[in-house]
Amino acid sequence: PEYLRAVFFFLPEFVSFPQTAKAERCRFLENAQCASICVNICKAPSQAWLGEDFGMPVHIEPNYDDFSCRWRFGVEPPPLMEDEAVMVPCFKKCPSKTKGERDALSVRERLRA
Repeated sequence: PEYLRAVFFFLPEFVSFPQTAKAERCRFLENAQCASICVNICKAPSQAWLGEDFGMPVHIEPNYDDFSCRWRFGVEPPPLMEDEAVMVPCFKKCPSKTKGERDALSVRERLRA
């Protein structure tokens, strides 16, 4: 309000804070035990949905070591094939029949060879 602007004239007109939310434990990731499922079922669709439907860029950063997930609002996500979340090997407990064959990291390594 304008009356507060007169009192707090020394404050900047706008203040921005990094907007993040952290899920301390993602049950979906923990139960799926698969980085590919995390990226293809949650991360990529959620980033696209929030960006396209709400005009709000968000970069979702899963932590595969402790199964947490950080959502950074207002941050443009990198292209999917350059995203660190994609470039991980399969988990040891990955239930996939093609474990270690089709994950993005294995494919990239084969293309480099």
